[in-house]
Amino acid sequence: MHVLLVMYVPFMFWISFSKNQNSVLGSGNDSLILYLFFICLVLGTVLPFHFIGKIHGISRKSFWRGIKYSYKDYFKDISLFLSIMFIVISINSMILNRFHISDQALLPIGVTSKYVATEGILFYFLYLVATPLLEQWAYQGVFLKFLSRYDRRFGLLMVAFFYAFAHGSIAEFVPAFFLSLILGYVTLHYRSIYPAIIMHISLNLYFILMALLPANLGIISIILVFALFIGAIYILVKGAYWKLKLSDRGNLKTLCSLFFLTPSILVALILLVLQTIILNIFEFYI
Repeated sequence: MHVLLVMYVPFMFWISFSKNQNSVLGSGNDSLILYLFFICLVLGTVLPFHFIGKIHGISRKSFWRGIKYSYKDYFKDISLFLSIMFIVISINSMILNRFHISDQALLPIGVTSKYVATEGILFYFLYLVATPLLEQWAYQGVFLKFLSRYDRRFGLLMVAFFYAFAHGSIAEFVPAFFLSLILGYVTLHYRSIYPAIIMHISLNLYFILMALLPANLGIISIILVFALFIGAIYILVKGAYWKLKLSDRGNLKTLCSLFFLTPSILVALILLVLQTIILNIFEFYI
């Protein structure tokens, strides 16, 4: 249900509008697609993951619980988090450019810059509020909490795998995979999704600010990244970062085999792979 509503429905409407106009969508239809996506995102995320949580006894209090998250904790986490993501995104961009594939910033699940205007109040609300909140609640709050009952490594890897495929973009797969790994790691440590949501918002806010920054002020981006790297190196050298025990229960290989043999998981995976292939082929020809 999540895959069909959040990924396939907006895509099919985009194809319908494109056929009617014989061109890339105009700004009016961009807004219509965004409104549609927002509705699909809420319904297609809240309903299925709510039922998953209810069926498997996952209490909302278990991941919404308040924690003492100080400014010091935030800056420590964000320094390491953004530093790792910048490295991953840079390497990913170099590899994509080598194969002549255009890269892009991480967009909300189900959204591609080919069929929506990545600007305006609606997009910023979707990008900075709705997406971090719903994605982290669904994938880290419900999905990870359920799978990590069997093994934390297994939970982190499977959630990251599906989260990356859910973006429906070859260019975004690796950054999305590492983003989920990092946010999942943070969620398991704090036993709350609040830090993951805050860090996701911070990353998206950085992308927006850098996109709005005039070209002659690009030095600001370089200074910010350099400062984050210095902070991350200092934290690692001082050993001031927390460590999390990951290997705790089952055999990882056996768990993965059983997981992918589950009919519902297999169907969801096939749908995700098909959607990624179709979307990327369709974008190539428009």
